[in-house]
Amino acid sequence: MKYALLILLGNLWAARLSAIKWAGLSGIPAFVTVTLAIFGVGIVLILMATARRTWPPLSRATLVFYVLSGSFGFILPFFLEAVIAPPSACIRLYRDHRDDAAANA
Repeated sequence: MKYALLILLGNLWAARLSAIKWAGLSGIPAFVTVTLAIFGVGIVLILMATARRTWPPLSRATLVFYVLSGSFGFILPFFLEAVIAPPSACIRLYRDHRDDAAANA
């Protein structure tokens, strides 16, 4: 069972990178992709906690752990994937930002 879950995790990780690349190349803005991913993970975790009737502890120490774990385990890798996977999306995001700045000037 452990090996099957490990293989599933590897497949999901690979599918995530492919999905990020597809989203970037199809013109979906990076902030939309990141926002949907964060909300999707949050919804899954809330559903799992509700089904198990067990909520994670919310002490100061665990909140610090959650922030550090989320930053280094989710946000940083997600940012790196968004930068590496679809370079054209990053260029498009820069151009959109540059065009918005020029329009507002």
